[in-house]
Amino acid sequence: MRQTSSDRRGSLNGIRLALLSFRVVAVAAALLFSVILVTAMLSGTQLMGELSAEQGILNPQAALRAFELAMLLSIVAAGTVWMIADRLLRIVDAVRAGHVFAEGNAAHLRVVGLSLSTYIFTYIASKSVVQAQVPTAHGVDWLAIAPAIAAALLMFVLAEVFQEGTRMREELEEVI
Repeated sequence: MRQTSSDRRGSLNGIRLALLSFRVVAVAAALLFSVILVTAMLSGTQLMGELSAEQGILNPQAALRAFELAMLLSIVAAGTVWMIADRLLRIVDAVRAGHVFAEGNAAHLRVVGLSLSTYIFTYIASKSVVQAQVPTAHGVDWLAIAPAIAAALLMFVLAEVFQEGTRMREELEEVI
C-alpha cells in the first residue's frame, strides 16, 4: 500500500513535534545541570563531606571536582542533544517542502554525526571521571552506547548518500 502525500505530511508533522520537544527538553536539562553545577560550586564541600562517609568517598574535595566536571559535561551533552534535534528538524522541514536532496541536508547529517560523537565522548568522559573518584559509581556501559556509535557512523554514511543524491539531482536539472 502506497503512502499518500497527506500521510507523509502527517508523519512528518509528528516527527517535527517530537524534535521540537527534544529541543525544549535539552534546554531544560542544560538549565537544570547549570543550577546543579552552581549549587555544587557554592555549597558542595559541605555536601560532599556529609556524603563521603555514607558512600565511601576517600577524598571529598576530589569527588566534588569530579562531580562538577560531570555536570559541565552534562551541559555539553544537553547542547549536543539540542543540536541533533535542530539539524534533524531542518531536514524534516526541507523534506516537507519537497526538497529531499537539498544542498544543506548532507551538511546537517554530518553535524548530527559529529554531535552524536560528541555526546558519546561526554558520556564516556563523565562516567570515567566520576568512577575514578566514587568507587560505588557505575562505569561506562559499552553495550548501551554501541547503538549511539552505530548511529553516528550511519549519519556520516547517510550524509554521503544525500550528497550524491544532491549531485545527481543537480545533474538531472541541467539535462532538463
